[in-house]
Formats: sequence, structure tokens, C-alpha cells
Amino acid sequence: MILKRILRSAGIVAVGNSLTTIIVFITTMFLTNSLGVRQFGVYALVISSVTLCDALCNFQSWQAVIKFYNDAKASSQKDYEIKTIYSGLSLDIIGSVFSFIFFNAIISYGFLIFFSKDALEYQNLFFIYSFVLLFKVNGTPVGLLRIKNKYNYIITLQIIRDAFILIGCIFVIKHEDPLKSIIYVSFIAEVLYNIIIFATSLKFIKRKKDKLNTLSTFKWGLKFDQQTREFLRFALYTNLNSTLVSSCKKADELIVAKVVSLEAIAILKIIKMLIAGIGKLVDSMYVVIFPELSQLVARKDFKTMRSVINKTQLLMTSFLVVIFLLAVLFSKFFIILFFGPDFKDAYTPFLIYLFGNFISVAYFYVQPLILALGKADLALKINFVNFIIYFPILYTLSTTYQIIGVCIAYVIYSALSSLARLLYLKKNKYV
Repeated sequence: MILKRILRSAGIVAVGNSLTTIIVFITTMFLTNSLGVRQFGVYALVISSVTLCDALCNFQSWQAVIKFYNDAKASSQKDYEIKTIYSGLSLDIIGSVFSFIFFNAIISYGFLIFFSKDALEYQNLFFIYSFVLLFKVNGTPVGLLRIKNKYNYIITLQIIRDAFILIGCIFVIKHEDPLKSIIYVSFIAEVLYNIIIFATSLKFIKRKKDKLNTLSTFKWGLKFDQQTREFLRFALYTNLNSTLVSSCKKADELIVAKVVSLEAIAILKIIKMLIAGIGKLVDSMYVVIFPELSQLVARKDFKTMRSVINKTQLLMTSFLVVIFLLAVLFSKFFIILFFGPDFKDAYTPFLIYLFGNFISVAYFYVQPLILALGKADLALKINFVNFIIYFPILYTLSTTYQIIGVCIAYVIYSALSSLARLLYLKKNKYV
């Protein structure tokens, strides 16, 4: 029953992610051919830097909401279910405001520290798109929708958002300043997505006796009792975990921009976009299996948990073998066909990066299981060690071997990250 529910939900997410990947693929193909390598590199840098800042400052409250909501439900503590929701919403608001202030402080006073001189003329685009951060308050709403298995809501909105960007880009590409217009289109789409997903989840935020949406309610949500302290501690750990992971995954683009070129960012962006379908498969399994693992851990049903993990891993690994063989045979042809001969050098680094991604996919369950067990502090220690190891390797290899060096560094990072978590789980006989 649990496995069927996981596969059904994962299927919905995977199909939706496939559609969004196709839309993003078409958008990227259109922009690379319309803007050229340099301007597309600028567009990629603006989006990536704001996304990275959001990841650095966002408390990732959806994970804490899922865990503590399920814990409260398993122990029949209805009041703490509601308290968990308002604690999460409060953190979402704090994180969005702080991320906006933090990012604009960087682009105002330390732009050349993080970006190249070539990007300085586009500084105003970073400021425009940064206002998206003020609307990034969807951590708790997304967590609630996932608890309720409303993955179709989230996916539908993501498809609409990405389709809006594609259609908008087609309409504004002939404007006098097409790059600026495309940034505006992406901004509007992202803001609407966050507003609608927040509104969609409001029906789950209900109390039978107490008033809703007041300052006193949010103060109650953050009242420092034992449950709130545990919630905030878990949220802080997951925030730091996300910060380290996102830094490792996104900062390579910033390093390439600094030590290689804006054109190299465009190639790296193409590689990541091609692999995004596989990455979204991991994300879909992660977001679907985490609520299920949280419920099984809360009920201490470890036998069922192991069975679910083993069966889903077998399915994922079988899928990976087929995908990798197809990539080896056909990816070079499609890269040239869709993106032009300027991107033909992306083939070899693409395969290397794909291999690193496959390592993460094969052991997709290790991170959500560790968080479901309440070991967010352990995940933070592992990520911190990986962070310390990864950045010197990334910088050295990227300066020496450029894009190929970046991809080799990612393989090393993926292997270390998965192995460390797996060793802990096997040592304690969770898997």
C-alpha cells in the first residue's frame, strides 16, 4: 500500500517534472539562439545567484513542518499540528525578508567580490530580479500540500509558471532590450507562482476555536516551549544543510564566471539543464518518500521502511542504467541539433556530470531517511565536511581543466556525500 502510494505520487511528480523540463528545454533552446552565448550566460547568472541566495537564507521549513506535523499526528497532539504550521509560516516570512536584504547588500557593496567585471554592466538586472525573494514564503505551504499528497497542485502550478516564461520570452524577444524584458517575465512568473501556491494551501491552515492570521497567532506559533525549540533547532539544521548543499551545487557557476568566462557559464548551464530531468526525478522521489519515511519512523515501523527503501532503490537503479546508455549514444547529436555547434564541447563534461548525478540518484533515500530519523545535526556535519573538501577541489580543477574540471569535482562531491550517509545508516542497521 505504501509503496503503491509512493510510486503513484512519484509518478505524478515525475510526469509533471518531465513536462516542466521539456518547457525549460524549449525556453533554453530559444534563448540561446536568440540572445547568444554571452547574454544567455548573464541571464543564467542572474537567476542562479538569486536562487542561491534564497537557498542560503531559506529555512527549508517544509522539511521541519512534515516531520513535526507527522510526529504530532502520530501522538494525537492536534494542538501541536497547528502550532507546527504557524511556526513554519513565521520562519518563512523571516527568511524571505532577510534574503532580500542580504542579496541587495552584496550587489550594492560587494559585487566585484562575487562577480566578474564583465557582469558589472548588468548590475541593475540583479536588483530587479532580487524582489522575487520577498515572495519566497512557500516553504510551509509546500510542506502542507506534500503531507496531504496534493502533489498535483504543486506540479500544475510549476507547469503554468514555466509555460508563462516561455510564452513571455517569445513575445518580448524583439524588444529593444530583450534581456531586461526576459528578466521581468521570469520575475512576474515566479511571483505569481509563490502567491498562488500560498493561497492554495490556506484551506489547510485552520483552527476550530482560535482566530486565524493575526499577530498573536504567529507569536503563539513561536512561543518558546520544548516543541518549538525542537522545531527551530531542526529548521536551523536543515537551513544550514541546504545552504551547504546549494552552495556546492550553485557556486560552481559563480566560480566559472570568475575564473573562466561568461561563455563558459552558458555551457555549464546547458549541461545542468540537460541533466535537470534526472535531477528532478531525484527531487520527486525525495519529496514523496520523505513524508512516508517520517510517518514510518514516527510509528517505529522499521521493517516496512526497509522494504520500501529496497524496492524503490531497485527501480531507480534499473532506470539509471537505461538512461546512461541512451546518453552515451545520442546526447552529442542532440546537443548540436538543439543548441548549435557552439555547444559541441559540452558532450564530454555532460557525461561526467551525468555520472555524478547518477550517484546521487542511486542513493536518493539517504538524506530524507536521516532527516526522518531526526538526525539533522548529523546531516549538517557530513555536509560541512563535504563543503570543506569540495571547494578547494572545485577551484583547483576548474582553473586547471575548466568545465571538465567542474564536472569531475561534482562526481567527487556526490560520491563523498552519499557514502558518508550510507555508512551511518548501515552501521545502525537502518538499511
